[in-house]
Amino acid sequence: MSETATIGSKAREFNTARNYAFILFGLFFWPLLLAAYARSSRARSSEDEQVRSHAVFQYQTSAVALVSWGLLLVIFLVMILGFPPTNALEAAHARMRNIAMLNVGYIFSLWAALRSIRGLYLAGARETLSPTWLWTVWPKPAG
Repeated sequence: MSETATIGSKAREFNTARNYAFILFGLFFWPLLLAAYARSSRARSSEDEQVRSHAVFQYQTSAVALVSWGLLLVIFLVMILGFPPTNALEAAHARMRNIAMLNVGYIFSLWAALRSIRGLYLAGARETLSPTWLWTVWPKPAG
C-alpha cells in the first residue's frame, strides 16, 4: 500500500470518528448535528465499504435526531403560542406537558448518544457495520 493510500485511509477513518463526535455534541448544539447530517449524506456514496456502512449509520442517527427534535420543537411552540394558559391550573398542566415532551426528547437523545458511542467504538476497531443491525441501538459488526 502506498503512502498516499495510507494517508487517505487514515483521513477517512478520522472523518468517520469526527462525524460521530459531531452527532454527540450536536445533541446539545444543533448546528453540529446539521453538519453531521450533511457529511454523512455525502459519505454514503463512498467506495470504501467500512466508510459507507458507518456513513449510513450516521445518516440514520442524525436524521432521526433532527426530525424528532424538530417535531418536538414545533409541538412545543404550537402549545405555548397557540394555546397559552389562562389560569394557574392550565399553567400547571402546560408545565407538566412540557416536562413530558422534554422527557421524550431525552429518550431520542439517549438513543442517538448510545448509537454514536457504539459507532465510534466500532469505527476505532475498524469494523464494518452489519446492514441488518443498523436501526438497533447497539449495532453489530458485519464480520
